[in-house]
Amino acid sequence: MDIITAPKNRGASLFPEKINGKYVRLERPFPVYSRGGKDRFDLWLSTSPDLKFWGETELVLAVEDVPYANDKIGPAAPPIKTDKGWLDIIHGVSTTAGGTYYSLGAMLLDLNEPWKVIGKTNSYILKPELENELHGNSDNTVFACGAIADYENDRIKLYYGGCDQCINLAIGSLSELVEAC
Repeated sequence: MDIITAPKNRGASLFPEKINGKYVRLERPFPVYSRGGKDRFDLWLSTSPDLKFWGETELVLAVEDVPYANDKIGPAAPPIKTDKGWLDIIHGVSTTAGGTYYSLGAMLLDLNEPWKVIGKTNSYILKPELENELHGNSDNTVFACGAIADYENDRIKLYYGGCDQCINLAIGSLSELVEAC
């Protein structure tokens, strides 16, 4: 076994199946360059023939394209295959005068060209509101750990951390989330 990302990479999500014969992952590398005097924490995609060597890196989504984030974005759970595209839960970090907030949103990626964004939510789908999401090891934080699709009952189960100290579960409609994208 080897590490899946280089040390200067944070937050990777592996697609559950090969696409076009390659393994695919979403990732948020630490910035290697700045734009406009600010470090960029954008969402990228890379592929691998063997889970060891990664390349063909593509920018998928930039921070400025996510309305509920102004600082960082990144993958939060492995993508879920739907008939309309790959549904991916993402996190967005917004820094305001009142503090830093980690919220969750979603995007839909093309099934065969997953670097192409078909759509995304225009707002967060989950933001810190409960006591265990507002106060803890990392205040004002909801951060997805995994998502399970229940296609038969049109449900998505989203497991997420609250303030980096507990695990919560949110349940919603899978089709409504896809349509929101």
